[in-house]
Amino acid sequence: MNAMERIKKLLELKKQKELNEEDKKRIDLLEKILSDEGCFLKMPAETAFGILEFLETPDEEAKELYFGLISPEIYKKVTPNQRITIVK
Repeated sequence: MNAMERIKKLLELKKQKELNEEDKKRIDLLEKILSDEGCFLKMPAETAFGILEFLETPDEEAKELYFGLISPEIYKKVTPNQRITIVK
């Protein structure tokens, strides 16, 4: 299971718990954010770890999961293949 699949699984597990209204709103927002596979590349690490904490990611797994979410493979997958040409 890749890192994004793991995050989505953790989100589904969180949704099965009894949640207050604020947490339900966070879940809705996270679902929108996670629709972009490169979302973790666009946010500060503190925000990403806050999301992992909210999803109750075990501490020993959080760092490895985060690095999977910002891996070079993800970057290549979500970044357009562009050649930059400088004209003098």
